[in-house]
Amino acid sequence: MARLGLIDIEAVDPGDGRVPPARLAPRRVWRSVRRILRQSALCSIATVTPRNHAHINTAFFSCSEDLELYFLSHPKSLHCRNLAKNRSMAVTVFSSDQGWASP
Repeated sequence: MARLGLIDIEAVDPGDGRVPPARLAPRRVWRSVRRILRQSALCSIATVTPRNHAHINTAFFSCSEDLELYFLSHPKSLHCRNLAKNRSMAVTVFSSDQGWASP
């Protein structure tokens, strides 16, 4: 099982120019993050191969109350072998029922 680091909510830029991160209500953001994590079962895990090629894998995950993400994978899977050599990774968790026009 791998323990993933937490993101800094203050550093997240919504990217649409509407609400600067400093004006986001932290309590509202954390509620949203927890809701998405509770309602989602899959995540995407991006790792880097020893030859510096990108690799992405979809996996089931769970999280703790402290928002630590966990996934269970076979140690010989490519993403686990990549992590054994290079701990750099990125993870996405998202609500897959969000519409294109929704904020």
